[in-house]
Amino acid sequence: MPASPNTREFTSLAPDVSNVRWFVCFLLFAATTINYMDRSVFSNLEIILHGVPFMGWNAAADKFHQPVFDNNFGNVLIWFQIAYGVGFLFAGRIIDKLGTKTGYALAIGIWAVSSMCHSLVTSVIGFYIARVCLGLGECGNFPAAMKAVSEWFPTEERAKAVGLFNSGSNVSFFVALPLLTWVTGHWGWRAAFLPTGILGMAWLIVWLIFPYNKLRRGSTTTQRELAPVLTGLEVPREFRLNPSILIPVVFILGLLPGIVMIEQHAGGEFLHIPSTIIALILGSIPAALLLWFNRDKSSDAVLPKILFHKGCYAFLIGKGLTDGVWWFYLFYLPQFLNRNYGVDTKGAYKFVLAVYVISSVGSIFGGTLSGWCMNRGYSVNSGRKFAMLCMAFLVLPLVFVPHMGAIFPNNPWPAALIIALAAAAHQGWSANLFSTPADMFPSTAVSTVVGIGGAAGAAGGAAFTWVVKHNLSLHPLLVFSMAAGAYLTSLLIFQLLVPRLGAPLEPELPLTAA
Repeated sequence: MPASPNTREFTSLAPDVSNVRWFVCFLLFAATTINYMDRSVFSNLEIILHGVPFMGWNAAADKFHQPVFDNNFGNVLIWFQIAYGVGFLFAGRIIDKLGTKTGYALAIGIWAVSSMCHSLVTSVIGFYIARVCLGLGECGNFPAAMKAVSEWFPTEERAKAVGLFNSGSNVSFFVALPLLTWVTGHWGWRAAFLPTGILGMAWLIVWLIFPYNKLRRGSTTTQRELAPVLTGLEVPREFRLNPSILIPVVFILGLLPGIVMIEQHAGGEFLHIPSTIIALILGSIPAALLLWFNRDKSSDAVLPKILFHKGCYAFLIGKGLTDGVWWFYLFYLPQFLNRNYGVDTKGAYKFVLAVYVISSVGSIFGGTLSGWCMNRGYSVNSGRKFAMLCMAFLVLPLVFVPHMGAIFPNNPWPAALIIALAAAAHQGWSANLFSTPADMFPSTAVSTVVGIGGAAGAAGGAAFTWVVKHNLSLHPLLVFSMAAGAYLTSLLIFQLLVPRLGAPLEPELPLTAA
């Protein structure tokens, strides 16, 4: 197979297995830690921002009646989330085009500079711009990191490597808050955005010096066998979704945001012309793009092949159904403890800390489990899905959380530990789910698939947050039951779409006459 632009500097002299891969894993861990520290700085400064005049805090009113500040603060967060989610759609493909080293360097360069630019803003609009740029840079972290894992680690070690570097998202919790407290205490809120930006630039220097392409391993057997998936005129039949089914389904799903908008802003009247037109446009755009891609039969058109591959939708749905559950744990745990057990913000710290510590263990354990199975003779398909099934079962005790208040009315620990177990299982699930694109696609497409899945995760997170916002106080059992069942539902859909992870089945040889 001819070398792609991304492999020009690759040398076949690199060993198949090298301990250098663990240094690469450390770099991915450091980048992920910095990534989560960067995005959390603004939220952790909420109290200090009360004293920033342009944020709109009204000193004459109490903390429950601050409409201007709450609106400004919330909008800054929303702009980041929009940029982060939309950026995923493009970041993965850009990284696949540029290669891991260049693409990752571009991503962290953008988010490091954007982070430091927060210290220069003089208006809410300035924060909007800085957060959008930060989101567009940070969305490149996971597509680039997963592409690096597919290039450096053998199949049985990928989930373990993902679990290790992904634990950086939890470690950031322990590092960010003490660092911010110390910096703001000495130099004020503007200085708070500089340390994480400086750390990002330091990481970038190490990354650029490191001879990534010259030392990385060759393709694994699985990766070599997956190359035909995207090199022919069409995706192999066993992996291809029927366009006559996919396009109408995408159109219907695309209508859902418009239908919600009609329900909220047009009183449910579908004859409300402006809202109906917008709903039809929202449904038509993705369907029209798929229709156009389906007509593109050129052999070098990679994106159409990805979009009609069942594996893309298995990963996309898995991210869309479960990412929101993770953010539910982190965003709503303090509120849940306060309203059910009377725990204040300071008192909730130890419970949140327990969730982060235990989930870090789950990330590494879940990622190691699939490799442990493969090293004992299980196939990639069996090892990966067995680990995901175990993690999905460990989430099920969430349904008991709403009852813990009645059983242990003065002790939040039983509920908190069940949530911690579920959070750990989620991280173990994610370590394996993130590894599946490299089990289904060649490394030249891994970042693209991870990017599409990341966008689906952002959309699913927003949708589940909407459900939580409207139901957690009055119907907690509904929320926790949805969270508990999301993983088994995702795995069932994954199995239906991709019964066998790995390379396409070998075609049967024709019988010949004796």
